[in-house]
Amino acid sequence: MVIFIIVLFAVIFAGAACFLGIRMKSRRILKYIPAGIAASTALGFYIKAMSFSEGFGALGNFIMAMISAAVFAAALLAALVMELVNRRR
Repeated sequence: MVIFIIVLFAVIFAGAACFLGIRMKSRRILKYIPAGIAASTALGFYIKAMSFSEGFGALGNFIMAMISAAVFAAALLAALVMELVNRRR
């Protein structure tokens, strides 16, 4: 179930990065916005898990931080691949 959630969110964020990269070719930085959102979400969950949570709440927040980190990696990879493809054209 967790892998399904990771793949689902990774596809959504990578798709958003691709959509922004295709629609807004003049502004190259826009395709990195989904990766930035996922990174800030992962950082927020990590800080919350380490500072403010107790018991199983901390474990849940840490798992959410790991899921968000995986989504960040997928969105960043999609944006970088699009950057390389657009440079070759």
